[in-house]
Amino acid sequence: MSGQASSSTAAAPGAPHPRPQGRAPKEHTWDGSYGESGAWLHNVTGLPWAKGGRSAASMAQQRERKREDKRDRSGRPEASGAQKRKKGAVEAERRDRNRRLNVINQYRTAARKKKKIPLDSSQVARTREEKRLLGDNFVHEGQRVRVIEGLHAGCCGVVLERAVLWECGRAVTAVVEPEHHHDVLLDEDEDEAGPRRISPYQVEPWPRVGQQVCWLPG
Repeated sequence: MSGQASSSTAAAPGAPHPRPQGRAPKEHTWDGSYGESGAWLHNVTGLPWAKGGRSAASMAQQRERKREDKRDRSGRPEASGAQKRKKGAVEAERRDRNRRLNVINQYRTAARKKKKIPLDSSQVARTREEKRLLGDNFVHEGQRVRVIEGLHAGCCGVVLERAVLWECGRAVTAVVEPEHHHDVLLDEDEDEAGPRRISPYQVEPWPRVGQQVCWLPG
């Protein structure tokens, strides 16, 4: 592509300069009356073409792109590429947060299940055999009971420690040893030291499940 060049024949004073030889720049037209020696002018912008520099068309396109960037696209029905990327990043962050919460919840659920220690088979067997041995007189530790026989008949209290009626993997056949008795803290003995040892056959749950109790004042 040739630049501005003077013709081999000098132009008369005040006359337009002749078109230089060579190929014309793209989208430019020669104007011999422009300036001192004429110039190639852009068909749209009217700016002169300079050899070795950016063309007027490329500069005009850049200005047009800048004006496009400054336009408000908030009212457009379809989101722009930047808005789509921002929305996708927000959704990805939300999915990642939900995934972390699910992992935490699963860990907490597993931890709660570990805390629920199942009863040992020997404990289950002991409870079953003691219920069979004592019948309606079977009680749990911490349960309120009433003495039905003996010196303290009619007194109520709390079982602090249940009698050991399970030996060598099976229930005892006779209640004869001291450890075969419950440790019961009677209501009348709360100010004294220590509970009393009472045979498991001499106490009963009080009140029983579904029992109607008439509470008398005083």
